[in-house]
Amino acid sequence: MTRWLLAGMLAIIAGPALAQQTGCVNATPCVQTNVFTPSGAASLTASSVSSSVAFPSVGASLTAVIVNTGSTTAFIVAGNSQVAATLAGTPIAPGQTVAISQGYNTNLAAITASGTTTLSIQSGTGVPVIVTGQLSAAPLATTPTTQTAGTVTTGGTFQQVLAANPSRTNCLIQNTSAHTAYVYWLATGTASLTNAVQVQAGASFSCINPSGAPIRTAIQWTTSTTGDAFVVTENQ
Repeated sequence: MTRWLLAGMLAIIAGPALAQQTGCVNATPCVQTNVFTPSGAASLTASSVSSSVAFPSVGASLTAVIVNTGSTTAFIVAGNSQVAATLAGTPIAPGQTVAISQGYNTNLAAITASGTTTLSIQSGTGVPVIVTGQLSAAPLATTPTTQTAGTVTTGGTFQQVLAANPSRTNCLIQNTSAHTAYVYWLATGTASLTNAVQVQAGASFSCINPSGAPIRTAIQWTTSTTGDAFVVTENQ
């Protein structure tokens, strides 16, 4: 079951920008890019003050591939022309590539804690196909309804980080700790380390099923270590 769940998600990978080609970029993790067709490119210089740029192409079905080509971690958020980034946004480490579904967003904003970095952005159709690697950020709505930071209360014990919400359109849970996190969202059964989906350090879990439908059940989360941090964004 986990294999099918992972197949519906995008990838956060370390490496260069994705291009239209067959095969894999880098050895570990390895991402096939033969299904991604770029339709435009842009760049954004991020600093300690939020800045933004329009996506090179706009459309609800498009994917944006964002590469941090600099040496400083950037924090991003997608939205309309007024969007502003904060340090609670999705982090992109130096040399890291993030693929997100643009949805109805028109702009990308970014910020750094200090210093500057450059983000290379490609819009296109299709999505990267996971061969190996981490989970990714999925579609970001224009404005998050809620965005909060939390910590693991007891290592190895699942806790509810989002209650069931019939109005949820998406969520993004970022594992900002140094340890692997475990997420469980089924309405039945009992969460355990053996039946939960793993979210590697720095990666994110999105509340989107492989079918494209939002996950609206309660979301449970844990890591091995008490006090490990995470960030939760929920849209509705």
